Amino acid sequence: IGARFRSVLAGRDEVAVLMHPNPDPDAMAAAIGVACLAEQVDTDTTLQFSGQIRHQENRAFRTVLDLDLERIDHVSDLACSDVVLVDHNTPRGFGGAGGVLPLAVVDHHPGEGAGEEFTDVRTDYGSCSSIVAEYMQDIGAKPVPPDQHASEIDAAYTVPSTVATGLLYGILADTKHLTAGAAA
Repeated sequence: IGARFRSVLAGRDEVAVLMHPNPDPDAMAAAIGVACLAEQVDTDTTLQFSGQIRHQENRAFRTVLDLDLERIDHVSDLACSDVVLVDHNTPRGFGGAGGVLPLAVVDHHPGEGAGEEFTDVRTDYGSCSSIVAEYMQDIGAKPVPPDQHASEIDAAYTVPSTVATGLLYGILADTKHLTAGAAA
């Protein structure tokens, strides 16, 4: 399924990766994972959210990983018309959200939302980051140690250490340190 998602991203010049309102580490990690994959197939990304990043843990996650996230208030603030929803499956939290038809949806919450070209909603998963990490595994992406550059890794696709760190923390946060919704 990772290869199918990669091909959906590769078919676009640009995507807006939209997190749920007031994003938590799982939403932010899933977003940076999607952006990492998109950028490796020459698709520009803008990471966006509505609401606020309120909790201290969430603000620290954003700061430590130096995430470039853009806050939106209205549908007209979306970076482009091709929207990928992560960690939620129905756009909400901003004016005109009901009119957004997402290109893709990657989520672990129950709901009826779907993407026009790609939908992966796995309610049996404890985190959205798990799904995105699985995409990386599916396409054979290799980790990039912090002291190396992606060009030094012999792989078509890579996962920089900041993205790997984010995905791991997103998984740990949403599974209560692997005690809820976690499996092998």
